[in-house]
Amino acid sequence: MTHLKAEPIAAAADRRGGRMTLRGAIQRIGTHNFSLLIALSVLIAIFGSLRPDVFFLLRNILNIGQAIAILGILATAQTIVIISGGLDISVGAVVGMSTVGIALAVGWTGSPVLSILFGVAVGAAAGIINGLIITVGRINAVIATLGTMAVFRGVAFIISNGQSISIFDPAFRFIGDGKILGVPVTISVLVVVVAIFFVLMQYTITGRNIYAIGGNPVVARLAGLNVRAYQIGIYTLSGATAGLAGMLLAARTGSGQPISGSEGRVKS
Repeated sequence: MTHLKAEPIAAAADRRGGRMTLRGAIQRIGTHNFSLLIALSVLIAIFGSLRPDVFFLLRNILNIGQAIAILGILATAQTIVIISGGLDISVGAVVGMSTVGIALAVGWTGSPVLSILFGVAVGAAAGIINGLIITVGRINAVIATLGTMAVFRGVAFIISNGQSISIFDPAFRFIGDGKILGVPVTISVLVVVVAIFFVLMQYTITGRNIYAIGGNPVVARLAGLNVRAYQIGIYTLSGATAGLAGMLLAARTGSGQPISGSEGRVKS
């Protein structure tokens, strides 16, 4: 008799534990993020049911990954900017300027490594300019980056004479269409960038300070944080990441195009 009573109690305890586990998972992920995951799962199920013979093939999944790699890198950096309470509308123009700079650097140096470093440096310099205008100039981030977007786009057109610059270096082109262990290089770069940013925001003091600045910059400053330095650093990081995305775009298209990246500011 005691054994029969214990079974319903144990079953109820298991159900309660399952509910608590689910509730804890939702709280950890976040209600809004959990809703997005549900919506994404529904979309995958719909498209997968429409073309089950193609959609879940590894080739198709890799193609989707390559298509979103550049946008994913931009969105990762933009997320940190938004968390800090800012906004960077100029990332698309920085991508275009970086592609042109990388294309010119490949022709000047003949070294893919130096060209990549130059493109990232161009993006970082653009980020520093944004950060200084916003913090030292005390201009709203939307207005400041909207203005610099036009400036960076204009610079890209001036140094390229309004024309695309072809890249013929096979080592550099490998970044855009090559694979390592069967995985496209662009997807590998995306995974590495996301992992670095995840560790930065979740497990470092710097990440927690960025959350604090985004929550209340006044309290963060009173707590001893150098809010201005953090903000300049965040925009510099955003610009450098846009330069990295420009490198991937230049490698995929085989050229530096001043108009490239024009949609990145909206989608990211």
